[in-house]
Amino acid sequence: MKSFNRNHFKLSSFTLIEIIVVLTILSILGILITHALKPTEIAKSYRDTKRAADIKNIEKALNVIMSLDPNFRISNYASSNVIYISLPDNSPTCSNWIGKLPPLPSGYEYRCSANPQNIDGTGWIPINFKDSVNISNLPVDPINQNNYFYSFTVSGNNFKITSPVEKSDNYLAKTDGGINDSLIEVGEIKNIKTPLCMSAYQGPVEISTLMSIFPIGDRPWTDNTVTDKWLFCNEFYDPEEHIIDITDPKNPFDIIRSVYPSYSDAWTPGQGVSGPKAVKDNYFFFHNRSRGKLEIYDISNPVRPKGPPLIASVSVPASWPDATFVEDNLVYIMSTNGSIRIIDVSTITNPVIVGSYETNTTTRAMIVKDKIIYLLTDGDINFRILDARNPSNITEISNLTLAGPGAVHIQLEVYQNVAYAVVNISGYGKMYVIDVSNLYNPQIVRIIDTIYRPIDPGNALQAVEIFGQKRLYGGGEDPSTSTPIGLIQAFDISDPLNPQSLGVINVGINAPVRTLRIANCHIYISTRPEHAIRIYQIGTKY
Repeated sequence: MKSFNRNHFKLSSFTLIEIIVVLTILSILGILITHALKPTEIAKSYRDTKRAADIKNIEKALNVIMSLDPNFRISNYASSNVIYISLPDNSPTCSNWIGKLPPLPSGYEYRCSANPQNIDGTGWIPINFKDSVNISNLPVDPINQNNYFYSFTVSGNNFKITSPVEKSDNYLAKTDGGINDSLIEVGEIKNIKTPLCMSAYQGPVEISTLMSIFPIGDRPWTDNTVTDKWLFCNEFYDPEEHIIDITDPKNPFDIIRSVYPSYSDAWTPGQGVSGPKAVKDNYFFFHNRSRGKLEIYDISNPVRPKGPPLIASVSVPASWPDATFVEDNLVYIMSTNGSIRIIDVSTITNPVIVGSYETNTTTRAMIVKDKIIYLLTDGDINFRILDARNPSNITEISNLTLAGPGAVHIQLEVYQNVAYAVVNISGYGKMYVIDVSNLYNPQIVRIIDTIYRPIDPGNALQAVEIFGQKRLYGGGEDPSTSTPIGLIQAFDISDPLNPQSLGVINVGINAPVRTLRIANCHIYISTRPEHAIRIYQIGTKY
């Protein structure tokens, strides 16, 4: 029988301590390897890579459809005011998600599908892929809930598809040629801007300035107008209307009046004194005081010699214009002498006056919401509400005295059943907060001292909602010094009846703010006497 060698056993075995040491070393190595590999980050990178591939494949499929059918038009299937998203919802308007989605500006809406991966036009993209391309289903975001979803937007026959990224340093988002380094963007035109502001800054950040935009001695008018691509602004005495390309707000370009050697290169819709304007779709509505007309211009391609062509006009009172609004198919114009006209432009080449009203007093500001007209007027009565739901019978249904005679009631905004009126009282600004939930019985609920003094004329006051954060921005000048210093004051209006000041931005010397407009997460202001357009970023574009 073979003997058992005890010494051999001792030499070839491990002690308990040795085993524990080895296991400890292996555990430490496992922890180090796991930490080095970062499985959570790997999973994020994997999902981001899948997102990029998904939306690129959708882009390719759409391009195939368009190449097979030259008459195919995306605009026949998708609307430019709708954000189509991949989140599943039995409600087409995404009602089950709406409280978690970024708020949209007025006139825009979300669209969801109960079966977002369908390819027959009932999926999250409303186009039939079934008969044209070989795909089994529409991709959706790997997480596909809350802020992780794909979006599809259109502008004419151009489209844009976006995807979020989980890794903040993701090169896929930073190298896709789009406009947002936090998104993967594909599409025919990657810099199409969608109406989503995904995050808000506490204060505006200046990103660009166009100096000497207005000739010395002139001044910007009271009402600039902003679209996704263009900023329209005009001069008070000169007949020139500037059209500024703001596709990239960091690099604005005055496409019509970029130089001033002569007036030969100017677009001259006005003569003598220009006025406020409004824009809807491809049409520009201009209240021309010197001609006594509301003029309509085609701005589908404003980059042309002498600017956009005039396509129609209608005679209106030849008095100082102060505000122009467009809502649905109606244009509302207001003159400083209190004359109000409502023009039906449902047939764009044949505008017709369908309503008129006279306040018979100096009128300085007008806001129109759902066919209700809000006015600021001088004299004993300063705030008026007109019911214009029947344009042929405009009726004043309520009014209030604010600061009364001697004060100048300049700035007005209406937001969520609250009106904000900023008044110049003996050289200082006061904001009246008015509850208008009952149109027939408005109530002053607060009076706030503003840090800035409003400038007349100039309605530099606007509210905006950015990713759930409600803000009110007002502009003017510093009342505490004789030096003309421009100021922008921001208010938190989470409780609209109780605005809270968030602070003030000093625009600079010789830069009092005359006009202020908000669009696409940016504030656009005009200043005087420096004669400039300044652009401030207030959020991150989605």
